Amino acid sequence: MISGHWKIAALAATTTAAALIAYAGDVGVKLNVKLGLWEVTTSGKTGDIPEQMLAQIPPERRAQMIAAIKASANRTRTYRQCMTAEKLAKGFDVQPTREGCQRTVVSNTSTDMTVREQCTGSEGAQNIEAHFHADSSQSVTGTVSAVITRGGQTMTVDNNMQSKWLGASCGDVKDVQVVK
Repeated sequence: MISGHWKIAALAATTTAAALIAYAGDVGVKLNVKLGLWEVTTSGKTGDIPEQMLAQIPPERRAQMIAAIKASANRTRTYRQCMTAEKLAKGFDVQPTREGCQRTVVSNTSTDMTVREQCTGSEGAQNIEAHFHADSSQSVTGTVSAVITRGGQTMTVDNNMQSKWLGASCGDVKDVQVVK
C-alpha cells in the first residue's frame, strides 16, 4: 500500500527529528545543556509528492492521501523530554538505533552539533541530517532534513526545532511526553 508507506515514512522522519535533538554517541565534547525537563517544539513541511506515485493512486483516494501526508508532516508538535546524564551522554537520544540505521556524529562542540542517520531496508531508504545549536545551556534550536525514498520515488521532510529548559525536576515525565 503506497499511501501507507509514505505516511509512515513522513511520520517517522518527523519523529526522528525529535529523537535526534543531538545524538553524541561516545564523542568527547558534548553539547553544553542543563539536565532536567525540556520542552521541545518541532514544525516542518513536506516536499511535493512525486507525480509518478500520485499516478498510481485512484483519483478518489489521491486527495485524501495528499492531505493525510501533509497534515502529519506539516504541523507543529510539542513534547516534554526528561534529560538525564545518561541520555545526555548519548546526546539526547531517546530511542534505540533502529535496525538498518547508522548514526554518525559529524561535528560536536559545546554549542553546535551535526548528526546524520542513514537507514536502508526492503522498503527503501531514509537519510536524515540534523543541525543543532545551543543558544545557551537552557535553549537549543535546530533543523532536521530527511530524504525518504520508497519504490524509486523520493520525498523530503524539513523540520525546525526549538527547545527550552523548564527545570531540574522532570516530575512525572520519565522519557518523552507529548504535550500537543
